[in-house]
Amino acid sequence: PHMTSTGKVGKGFKLLKIAGAYWRGDSTKPMLQRIYGTAWASEEDLKAYLHQLEEAEKRDHRRLGREMDLFHFQEEAPGAVFWHAKGWALFTALIGYMRRRQQAWGYV
Repeated sequence: PHMTSTGKVGKGFKLLKIAGAYWRGDSTKPMLQRIYGTAWASEEDLKAYLHQLEEAEKRDHRRLGREMDLFHFQEEAPGAVFWHAKGWALFTALIGYMRRRQQAWGYV
């Protein structure tokens, strides 16, 4: 959100990244700077949040899938998963497990 003064940011804040963006997505318009950041009431809250982000990145399924050779994505089909042999075996095992559990619980 927009602020009238940076003095209202809080005690703990960090700029995360900057990126260029065209006004209203139109490349004929001027390029703007987009600034991403986070602000917290205290420095401790900021540190806790940044630690939480680091932990989440360690468990990111996209990174783990690539590192463990389970699947990959392609630019031509964003959002579509292309399974590798180990990944497909894991996926089908999980589906089988969930079907057995749902049947045991009376959902199927």
